[in-house]
Amino acid sequence: MANRFQFSIRWLVAATAAIAGSAGAVVARPSWQSLVAMEGMALFFITSAAIAARHASGAMRAFWIGCLMSFGMAAIVASAGLPWFLIRDLLTNGKIEQAGLALIAESLEIPLAAFWCAAPANGLIAAAIHGLFCKASAIEDSKGAGNR
Repeated sequence: MANRFQFSIRWLVAATAAIAGSAGAVVARPSWQSLVAMEGMALFFITSAAIAARHASGAMRAFWIGCLMSFGMAAIVASAGLPWFLIRDLLTNGKIEQAGLALIAESLEIPLAAFWCAAPANGLIAAAIHGLFCKASAIEDSKGAGNR
């Protein structure tokens, strides 16, 4: 039997919370709080996609792996913006410049939003490619079984 996507209230609440959290993180005034929120959402999305890919099968697994690729790129972009150099400032000067954190948060707004919005589309493309490969291998298997 085919593995169908099953809609539930739990998924609706989780999707709404994820969309609201990411929209709030991206739209917020650039500050260290918005930077922390964007970093946290990037890690949340990649972790959720990895767990969903692990527990799904067939086309749903392909969908989640496609999402995982896009969320992974978002996490890499977000991690590149981590203020490691500001930790050095904290240790040497005893304080962190808020303006530097706000600049990092502002530079991450558009790339992270683009990756987060593209992830479901990338997942659908992965599921479609999965369907094409599975149909092609099923046809080859049926031809091979007929020759035996």
